[in-house]
Amino acid sequence: MLPLIRILIENIFKPPITEEISAANLPEHPGGFHGYPEHDPSRCIACGICQYFCPAKVIKISQIDDKMNYHMDLDQCTCCGQCIDYCPTNAIKHRPNPYFVATNLDDFKVDHQIKLIKCAKCGAFIPDMTLIAHKLFGEGKPVPKHLTMCPKCKRKP
Repeated sequence: MLPLIRILIENIFKPPITEEISAANLPEHPGGFHGYPEHDPSRCIACGICQYFCPAKVIKISQIDDKMNYHMDLDQCTCCGQCIDYCPTNAIKHRPNPYFVATNLDDFKVDHQIKLIKCAKCGAFIPDMTLIAHKLFGEGKPVPKHLTMCPKCKRKP
């Protein structure tokens, strides 16, 4: 018991082993390293392309009434950049800082709600394709009617 008490007393007076790391002390990241993705819900149309191309199946999109729930588990992310490469509206970008450190596991979870619009014909909820229309036809141009309809209504004559 005495050796344990001696060790405890010695440890009280020792300086801490863990060193605090500031942003200035971080090592340079490798040139080809992507870093973690960052999702911008204002640019997202909830098309699901990122979910389809993610090899680690980190991204999950599910519909809840008039909203799409966008969920990303960054603790499982391999930082491959597939979601960023294939996103048609540039809603996913690399974080400016490639290092992502957190003490709470919930910090690695991303949950966003994306508002859906109603189909012009039947009223079913569909992704808002306005961003795609502006990318294809230019800003300020009217959105073509077929981009405001669900797939079923597009097939009807």
